[in-house]
Amino acid sequence: MLAAIIAGVAALIIGLTAGFLARKYMAEAKISSAEEEAKRILQEAEKLPTIAPTGDEIAAARNELAKAFSPPAAFQERMFRVGLTSGKLDEILDQRVRIEKYLDFRFRNFVVITQKEMTEYYETVFVPRLRSRSPGQIVPTLEEARPEIERTLTEAKIESDTDAFLDSARDRAEIVILNSV
Repeated sequence: MLAAIIAGVAALIIGLTAGFLARKYMAEAKISSAEEEAKRILQEAEKLPTIAPTGDEIAAARNELAKAFSPPAAFQERMFRVGLTSGKLDEILDQRVRIEKYLDFRFRNFVVITQKEMTEYYETVFVPRLRSRSPGQIVPTLEEARPEIERTLTEAKIESDTDAFLDSARDRAEIVILNSV
């Protein structure tokens, strides 16, 4: 009886550990994939020197990031805790702004949302979603909801175009395997 309980507890621990390790591996794989995609986009962005971020854009990105922390001293404390220097943060923000500007240049300028797409989204997604989330709430007209719908559809198209771009970049990527030393 005791052996069965011990075996059951051991199986439970092994199962929990395996589940934890699987989730951790999946999270690390997602982070690694996102880092690779960001590097690919950054490589493309660096080919266009005209989109290099200005000091003001980096400062604005820093201020936007700092707003997420309350009180403001928490931002500095968090940077210290993770070992992030001001210079390294500016470098990261430079890359982020460069990527955003590249994506805007490459995709946002060419996104066109038709009246048909807006009407279709309004009828099939916007209104049903609003009614399910907030029953009894007055549903805005298409004209009232236009800015939100246009923003949503634009971001969806940019995301789709970016995914296609990354797939293409992945296909073109050359992988060089180096011998370990």
